[in-house]
Amino acid sequence: MSPKASNARKISDLSRAVAAQICAERSALGLNQKEGYEQIGMPKGTYIRIEKAERPADFTQIEQIAASYGLSVLTLVARASERLNPDGTYTPPEIPSRKTNAEKAQAYRDRTHPGERDERPARKLDA
Repeated sequence: MSPKASNARKISDLSRAVAAQICAERSALGLNQKEGYEQIGMPKGTYIRIEKAERPADFTQIEQIAASYGLSVLTLVARASERLNPDGTYTPPEIPSRKTNAEKAQAYRDRTHPGERDERPARKLDA
């Protein structure tokens, strides 16, 4: 008997680097995965498998992701390839400090209720 055929495509080093760059760009925008795939309009499973490099993204998907994150495809791929080492490993970029939960909450309110401003004082945590 012949071995079972597989439809799985091999994931190249560049595809892995692009996946890592997608994750870095999302993080730099202060988005979690859910906010990322919802902003793009991509199914959850597809987006997560792309970001984890479990499946290669096709050009249209890379185009959607890049545009949603305010980048061109060329910029996204160039940033990924700049961090691709000769041995195939990827050096992730420095991610700017992440937003605090209060900043994330305010950004969410700004997106969902534009023009309204929450004037409540921030809660202080006991040290």
